[in-house]
Amino acid sequence: MKFKLINGMIILKGFVESDQGSQDLECVVDTGSSMTTIDTSILDRIGYGAIDGDHVKDVFTADKADKQGYTLKVKKFKTCGIELGDFKVLSYDLLDDPRYEKIDCLIGYNFLRHFKVIINYKNQEIFFEEN
Repeated sequence: MKFKLINGMIILKGFVESDQGSQDLECVVDTGSSMTTIDTSILDRIGYGAIDGDHVKDVFTADKADKQGYTLKVKKFKTCGIELGDFKVLSYDLLDDPRYEKIDCLIGYNFLRHFKVIINYKNQEIFFEEN
């Protein structure tokens, strides 16, 4: 799967779905993130909210900002042709962070751990193989 490389970040297309709607996503592969994170405004727009959350989580960012988000299960999360149902994500205000100005989603460890991930920077390709 081809990716865009912007400011050293691997950008992939993603998709999230609820019972009430769906949204295409611009995602960054973030090996330092423990959970896949989707901007709260996106989740709100497709019908999720804090009421759907199951756990409040402290979020520690690279700039040492101490903020909070909440975890919830989304009906469907998809990227690179891989679809996961009832997938737990972190709802967090990504768009408040200038580093992620046009990024809706961070693909974190809870997604990546299911695969052998091969990144070919020269050809801007990423491959996900089942473990």
